[in-house]
Amino acid sequence: MTKKVSVTSILMALLLTLSVIAMPIVVKAESEQNAAESISELRNKKAEELKEKYQKQIEEARERAKQQVEAAKEKQEAKTVEVRVKNCESRANELQNKFKSTITAAQRHQNTFNDFNKKIDNFVSMRSLELTNGASLKMTVVEAGAASQQAVDALATFSTEPIDCNAIDDVTQNVIAYKEALDTAKDALKAYRTATKNYLVAVKASALAEETSTDTQATEGAN
Repeated sequence: MTKKVSVTSILMALLLTLSVIAMPIVVKAESEQNAAESISELRNKKAEELKEKYQKQIEEARERAKQQVEAAKEKQEAKTVEVRVKNCESRANELQNKFKSTITAAQRHQNTFNDFNKKIDNFVSMRSLELTNGASLKMTVVEAGAASQQAVDALATFSTEPIDCNAIDDVTQNVIAYKEALDTAKDALKAYRTATKNYLVAVKASALAEETSTDTQATEGAN
């Protein structure tokens, strides 16, 4: 009974606090290292495949933003350059801080999900669990994690660009492209979180099934 409570408590705690809790888990060093290296290789491979994709998306977002600015100017919907520059100067620091804070938050969420997946992998390795569709679920996690990291990296490019209000069209285009990149990163992080949760649910089911089987065998042995 002690074993059952312990395993269930660990898994439920992970499931209910997926975005905030870090729990230390003792693992078998050799098996954990092998599993971690294999997963890391898959993640790195997927990241390389996605890097060009997200860079292209940023370029396309910037081009769409440029077209929006030009279209607004042609329709005389844009404010005069003088007014736009003045507004930019009054908000430049605020805008730069917003870029940095949202990028930091996005990477923090990415790191949180990465840490949770390490703990889940360690638990699976420690318990030698066999999951139904385990390989498929894990691959989904790896791919989602690589995709969200590339989306966050693409978003981070906006924090390195200075805000030059004298080039007001460029600033406007960057803000429009940034908003699109932010939405992409949010969607990618949500997908990573969902994949992580689905994997955790499968691990929990496998662990509970193992406990039930162990308890049944113990009862039959006693009889």
